[in-house]
Amino acid sequence: MDMEAQQVIPVLGSELLVLGEEPGQPTLYQHLAKELVSRLSLEEGRLPEGYGLLEATNLFFQDPRNRADDLYYETRGILTERSWPAPEPLRQLAAITHFDLFVSTTFDSLLEQAVNEVRFSGAARTQAIAYAEKRQVEDIPAESGSARPTIFQLFGKLDATGDYGITEEKILEFTHRLQSRDLRPQNLFDALQAKSLLVLGCGFPGWLTRFLLRAAKGEQFLLQGSRGVIVDRSTRQDPEFALFLERRQTVIYSQGDAVQFVAELHRRWMEKFGPTSAAAASPQPAAEQPAEDFKPDSVFLSYASEDRQYALQVKQAFDQTGVDVWFDQSALESGDDYKLKIEKNIEDCSYFVPLISRNTATMEKRFFRREWSKAIDEAEAYPPEYPFIQPILLDDTPLDSPGIPRQFRERHVRKLEALPELIEDAKKRIRERRLQRRPA
Repeated sequence: MDMEAQQVIPVLGSELLVLGEEPGQPTLYQHLAKELVSRLSLEEGRLPEGYGLLEATNLFFQDPRNRADDLYYETRGILTERSWPAPEPLRQLAAITHFDLFVSTTFDSLLEQAVNEVRFSGAARTQAIAYAEKRQVEDIPAESGSARPTIFQLFGKLDATGDYGITEEKILEFTHRLQSRDLRPQNLFDALQAKSLLVLGCGFPGWLTRFLLRAAKGEQFLLQGSRGVIVDRSTRQDPEFALFLERRQTVIYSQGDAVQFVAELHRRWMEKFGPTSAAAASPQPAAEQPAEDFKPDSVFLSYASEDRQYALQVKQAFDQTGVDVWFDQSALESGDDYKLKIEKNIEDCSYFVPLISRNTATMEKRFFRREWSKAIDEAEAYPPEYPFIQPILLDDTPLDSPGIPRQFRERHVRKLEALPELIEDAKKRIRERRLQRRPA
C-alpha cells in the first residue's frame, strides 16, 4: 500500500478505542455496552460472552415497550459525564502524517481529539465532518492536498437528536442512504474509489462489510476487486467471507489484532520518517516554545501540568464555539519576560478559568499558583456581579483542601460536565463587554 504517496485511507472502528494499555482491556464501546445493560435493566445473561454495543442494543429493542429515546439519552449521558483520553492506537495513527483523510465508523470524537493533540498541541485544527440522516449532506473539500487533516464520521456523531449509528438498524439505514448518489458525499466517495482502504478494527458482520465495501468502491469492487487490507477480530474467523474478500484482492491480516497492527505500522513509519516528520507534527520543546499571541477577550486557562489532557479538552470545547482560549502550553517556568507576558494576559482576559484537581490541592510551590495569585488580585478590580474567576473541578477533590484558595471556594465552582453551561455564560458576557466598548 502506497502510504508515502498518500494513496491510503484508514477506515477506523471501535476495536481501536482501548481504555488502557494493558492487554485485555475493554474498549470504550464495550464499556458503553455494559453500562447500558446496567442502566436500562437488561438481562445480561441473554448476551454472549464479550458482548458489544450492537448486541446490547439488539437486546434492548427485543422488548417492544422500550423507547429509542431512552437508549440515546443514556448513551449520551455515559459518554459525556466524564472525559476520555484519546486511546493510544488513535494517537499512533494521528502521528502518521501521510494520512490526511480518516474515515471513522464510530460516533465519538476521540479520533478528532487524538489528531488535534498529536499534530496541533490540542488546537482544534482538524476538519471533522459527520454524515447525518436528519441534516443536509456535508462533504470533504474537492481539492486534494489540504493542509488540514479531515475526519469523516460515516455513521454520524454523538448528539442530542440521536442521529448516529448505535444499532444495526440505524447503521443499515445510513449504509442504504450512502448507496444513493443524491444522498452521498461525492467527493468522499471519489477519494474512496481512487485510493486503497486500510480497514482497522471495525469488526462488523460480514453482510455489513460487504455493503460498505460495495458502496465505497462502486462497481469496481465486484468487477476488478478492491486494493486494501482488513484488520479486525471477526473477519478472519469467517472463512466464507474471507474467501469472498480474497477473490476481490482484499488482504485479511492474520498476525494479530488491529491494536497490534497499528502499533507495528506506527513503529515502522517512525523508523523511516519519524525524525523529520515527528518534529514537524509535534510542539516545540517547552523551553523554546513561544507563547501564542493573546487575542482580546480571551479566556485564560490555568492548570497543573499533570492535567494537560483536561486543559486541551476544555480549550477545544471553547474553540468549537468561537471563544478564544489562551494558556501556557509549556506549563513550565520560563524566563522573566515570559512570566510578565502571562501576567499581562491575565490582566487582559475576560475570564480566568483554573482547573482544580488533586494535582492542585496541595501547597506545593508550582507556577500555576503564581497565575492564581495574580488572578485573585485582578478579580478585585471587577464588580461583585462579574464572575471573573470561574473554577472547574476535574475530580472529587474537596474544595477545602489546603491548596485551594478561599477566593476560589467562594465562587461558583462547576464540574467538567457543566462546561457547556460555562461556555454559554462566557459567550454572553464577552458579547456584552464588546458592546459596552463600542463608541456611541
